[in-house]
Amino acid sequence: MRNHLLILFAATLLIGLPGCARVVHVVDPAGAPIEGAEVVGVSLSTNTAPVLTDAKGRGRLPDNAQGVKWIAVTKPGYVGVQSDAPKRWPATITLTPAPTP
Repeated sequence: MRNHLLILFAATLLIGLPGCARVVHVVDPAGAPIEGAEVVGVSLSTNTAPVLTDAKGRGRLPDNAQGVKWIAVTKPGYVGVQSDAPKRWPATITLTPAPTP
């Protein structure tokens, strides 16, 4: 029985469970993922540590980030965005390229 619990625990760490993290997809206007965007969960009292999106444009905010009200996303070369946190996750945020001077 002990081995079965250990295997179950290890499997949940590998695959994750619904609600284990708040996933944010960051894309460009054409829907292509943006790697390396900085994602921060913002609340009235504290912010989460910034996370960077992966090659698929995904960033995972920790689920223990209580009271996240907004999501702030930035990346050099793009216009930063702050949007309301969704009622259901994942969230998709679209960054537009910054105007060239």
